[in-house]
Amino acid sequence: SVFELNGSWVGGQFLIGDEGNDAGFDKLDPYAAVNASAERKFGAAWVYLRVSNLFGTDYQSFGILSENLRGPTLEVERFLTPGHPRHVSVGMRIRTRP
Repeated sequence: SVFELNGSWVGGQFLIGDEGNDAGFDKLDPYAAVNASAERKFGAAWVYLRVSNLFGTDYQSFGILSENLRGPTLEVERFLTPGHPRHVSVGMRIRTRP
């Protein structure tokens, strides 16, 4: 049996389009994400379970400043990309010998 727990932390980031870091918009918030996986061997098969973003952290992974071409005015706005939600995968690997 194998169990793995890992994580990452990303600090606050300025948005693309704010290269001078002076546009007056907030940076993206820092975030942490934890991942876990477990595997167990049954004969020639390995059964696994993997969970990304184990705690369902809500975060933005990317941001840009741009004019809103579809809005009522052409004001500059923040456009944010959400981070990956919790993801669970279960599977099996079978190794056969030649």
